[in-house]
Amino acid sequence: MTSKFAQTLTKTWQAEKTAIGRFQKRTSKEPSAYTKDYGFPTDFKEFNKMIGYPINRNTNKSSPMTPYQIEYHNAIQKHHKVIVDKSRKIGITEAAIRSIGLNIFHRYAGHDIMIIAGNELKIANEILLRLYELFKDKPDLGYAFKHNGIKWKEFDLIRRVSINGQHPIIEFRNGTRVFCFAASRSGKSQSFRGPDDIIAILFSEAAHTGMLEDQPIMNALEPNLANRDSADIILESTPNGRRGFFFQYWMDIEEKKLTGWKRLKFDYKKGLKHKVLSEKYLTDQKSNLRVDFAQEYECKFTSSVTAIFREEDINILPEWEHKSIDLLKSIGEKDTTMPERDTELEE
Repeated sequence: MTSKFAQTLTKTWQAEKTAIGRFQKRTSKEPSAYTKDYGFPTDFKEFNKMIGYPINRNTNKSSPMTPYQIEYHNAIQKHHKVIVDKSRKIGITEAAIRSIGLNIFHRYAGHDIMIIAGNELKIANEILLRLYELFKDKPDLGYAFKHNGIKWKEFDLIRRVSINGQHPIIEFRNGTRVFCFAASRSGKSQSFRGPDDIIAILFSEAAHTGMLEDQPIMNALEPNLANRDSADIILESTPNGRRGFFFQYWMDIEEKKLTGWKRLKFDYKKGLKHKVLSEKYLTDQKSNLRVDFAQEYECKFTSSVTAIFREEDINILPEWEHKSIDLLKSIGEKDTTMPERDTELEE
């Protein structure tokens, strides 16, 4: 072994040793004050001010959280079981992602979180990516965010990330893990069974599973939270007709057949009021015959725009009595296909 090679190897080993020591120090759950209490704000407004406000797609500028987004977060904190009938494009899912982001360092610390998309896995992956981007180093800053004069980097917060892998996950250094799934790819939802440390479930576009019978999804999900009274289950979606568990839950809660849930409805008017949506965009959507505006933006459970009849216009016919009907007699014509009865034989 040459001296030059030996020096290089020694330097490499020392660098690895330093890196391992730094890693062990930052990944250790002791002291808990470091790993579970970062001192980050518990107030939703202050937390978002710290990590950076979302970009308003209408103005392309960052803007504080809207009152309805704050209402959504507060409902999750207070009620734990929340179902949201929402308009498209008004930042409801963004609010849910940021609510999870806050709780990762507080109520959810050290536990597991499930993010589920009703339609497809790539949507669930996008939600996981958006969560990751909250804590990713900003190229213009060189760190994720600053709090109380301390510059927090991604490395300080996140242990590992796999967004597009076979098992998408973000694992935080305080032991919190976030997984994502697609309901429509899970068949009978057996993949939802098993995790025993789930503290929160976000089910986005819950009305869009694409399954004729999707109640088994909820049957598989809800037991994951059975042992925690303060665990959160959040169902949010634009409506998708008068069918599926999302519609059934919404109606059962309204009719008080299902208790313990908080219902929230945020239609397009919320986004319009707070300049999240523009008048021009809404006018274009209303004039687009392919868009079911009532369902996509007004939070109404309607039928598909391609249906011949609206469900609300169809009356359920009464059951016919179980007796034969002589149609020919009813229209005054004689049946010539059957021989006449010989009345004498019946006597």
